[in-house]
Amino acid sequence: MRRLIAVSCIALGIAAWAPIASADKSGGGIAQSCIRSGPANFYGKDDRHGIVATRDGRVYAVELRGACRNIKDSWGVAVSVTRPGAMDLCDSHDGELVYSDQNLSRGCRVDSIRRLEDAEAAKYRNGGPKKGEE
Repeated sequence: MRRLIAVSCIALGIAAWAPIASADKSGGGIAQSCIRSGPANFYGKDDRHGIVATRDGRVYAVELRGACRNIKDSWGVAVSVTRPGAMDLCDSHDGELVYSDQNLSRGCRVDSIRRLEDAEAAKYRNGGPKKGEE
């Protein structure tokens, strides 16, 4: 009986972790559409849409929940994860982008995240696009 319970627990544990492992398509330990917490650069198209470039070279297009006043003028953001146990921002429940607006700290929830492919992301690496390239 003990052996049956132990085998059942192990099988249940493997089944619970399988969807998480298969969700990782990036090869770098995080799912392709999730942003690792930490400092990042933000290139704003407007107060609802922008590009987040992380320090590890990954680049994401994001749509923000509601208008995030002056985020497009912010030179940097921090990806803040507030969900207990989470290390990555994968949806609006996991955390927010935190930025400074006239010496006030503001946070914006993210509605959608899409990782950019290499060709599309290249211009946002190493300091971002030059004037007129955006």
